[in-house]
Amino acid sequence: MITKVRPAVNSDVKVLSLLAEMLIPGEAEAVDRARVLRRSLRKPDYHLYVAEKDERLVGFVGFWVFSDFAHAGGMGIIQNLFVDRGVRRQGVGDLLMERVMSRASQLGL
Repeated sequence: MITKVRPAVNSDVKVLSLLAEMLIPGEAEAVDRARVLRRSLRKPDYHLYVAEKDERLVGFVGFWVFSDFAHAGGMGIIQNLFVDRGVRRQGVGDLLMERVMSRASQLGL
C-alpha cells in the first residue's frame, strides 16, 4: 500500500471536483469547480498536489505563492488540504504536507 504524491494535471479535474465536494459540501457546482481548477492549474503561482493510493486519488493539497512586502520576499499559503475519510490516519496528509514543504523550500519561501 504505497501512496504516491504528484502534481495535479488536467485529467484529475473531475475527481478533484468530487473530492472538493466532500471537503466543502454544497459550496459550488462541480462544473464551476472544474472551470476554476482548470484555470488555476495554468497559473505559475498555484501548486496543487494529489495523493494516489492504488491508482485512486485520495487527497490533495494546494498552495499559492505570492510576494509579501512585510517579509521582503515570497511566501506561500496553503488553501486546501483534504484526505479521503477511508485513508485517514495512514500518513497521507503527512506525505502531502512534506511535498508542499519541499516545494516551498525549492522556491525559497
